[in-house]
Amino acid sequence: MALAARVGLEGELSSLRLVLKLLHFARQAQNALFERMQREEGISRGRFVLLVTLRERGELTVNELSARLGVSAASTSVMLRRMSAESSPLIARSVNPGARHSFKIRLTARGEDLVDRLTAEHVKTVGELLSPLGESGQRQLLELLEKLP
Repeated sequence: MALAARVGLEGELSSLRLVLKLLHFARQAQNALFERMQREEGISRGRFVLLVTLRERGELTVNELSARLGVSAASTSVMLRRMSAESSPLIARSVNPGARHSFKIRLTARGEDLVDRLTAEHVKTVGELLSPLGESGQRQLLELLEKLP
């Protein structure tokens, strides 16, 4: 803010302050969500995104999953190997009938239950973080933000 004022952008400070406040809130919300999940479930952000992707898409090959996650197939394979080696795995691997050297990955029933529970907790946490705005304030903020590109 001080830098913006020094370079002659005093008139833009309210816009900058708004964007910084939105970014701060988003970071705060994200950290609250993922820190709790890591602390209580031992699930990292990357692992959660992988699990949610499988919950939304069903069974995927390693290549399909890595493309959706935006990481290499090698990184995805390492994460999947670790997850399937756990005593009570969240995922199951099976040979892809269309390509014998490829695997299909899906959630186990335990994995589905965990994703559903964590998703419900995420929604609740976001609601708590936004509660100072009240229902009408949240609706108004959403209407305003939807006007942005």
